[in-house]
Amino acid sequence: MRLGIRFHPEWNPDGLVSYAQSVEELGYHELWFSEDCFWPGGMALAGAALAVTSRIGVGVGLFAAPVRNPATAAMEITSLATLAPGRFTAAFGHGLAIWMEQIGVRPAEPVAFLEETVDAVHRLLAGELINVSTKRLHLEDVQLGTVPSVPPPILVGTTGPKGFAVACKCADGVLLPELSCPASVRWTREVIAASGAPGQLVAFAHMKLDDDRARAVAAVEPLIMALARSGAFPHLLRLAEVDPFSDRPLNPETVQSMSVSGTREDCLEALQRWEECGVDTLVLLPPTADGPGQVERFAAEVLPALRPD
Repeated sequence: MRLGIRFHPEWNPDGLVSYAQSVEELGYHELWFSEDCFWPGGMALAGAALAVTSRIGVGVGLFAAPVRNPATAAMEITSLATLAPGRFTAAFGHGLAIWMEQIGVRPAEPVAFLEETVDAVHRLLAGELINVSTKRLHLEDVQLGTVPSVPPPILVGTTGPKGFAVACKCADGVLLPELSCPASVRWTREVIAASGAPGQLVAFAHMKLDDDRARAVAAVEPLIMALARSGAFPHLLRLAEVDPFSDRPLNPETVQSMSVSGTREDCLEALQRWEECGVDTLVLLPPTADGPGQVERFAAEVLPALRPD
């Protein structure tokens, strides 16, 4: 299993260069960005990270399909994938409904829109000349002038059966958000296997390393519940047996099953669980307040136990 680190969307980009270089030097495999409204754009951040590193993979999870025209998205993805062959990954999703409404781009049929967008991007990156004319999307005789020598993976960020059907049909894999747990990963793997479509599985998970297990869990629990209570990803919550309407804190075992948190030993056990259930790349979400410190401590205390040497 590959380990990634996310650059929090709320962090100031002026710290990105040193952060990206540190993530690479510390031995992580990947650096990921989110493209959240209304924070700095993921494509620009990914380009900067690729420019100042030489080995790590860089991903954006995820681009909201209603915001990104497939032609212009494919143009930008081609630039990054050509400048850094084999190191860039892009994930597309519906976009958070409230944000899409704020900017007037929420589609009436989000699943169909997502499928058409991902399919078009995938075909354009393969060098195809495409024509699409539906009530949701119009592309007439569109073909990229340059295509990447190494086509980058295009993932679908989703949590439910309809989204997984799109991923299996026209993407290279699935991105699961930070309300996932081993049960949701196993379910996702079963869906992918049943479709017969090969695909990678990337999952996001909060991380907090601390000598005090209870303190680490207490730091992660409100982050999980805040997202749960927003109404996002109800299917993941059912699989994790989390009641978003409960006014009681989650039990520590549930928090740890949905994160990489606790002592060094707890974190090593968590990584083993995530790998055994079928995750290809686990992207750790460090705390907003002490992200760089946590990334360095995790690399010093946990990563050495994962290396063959």
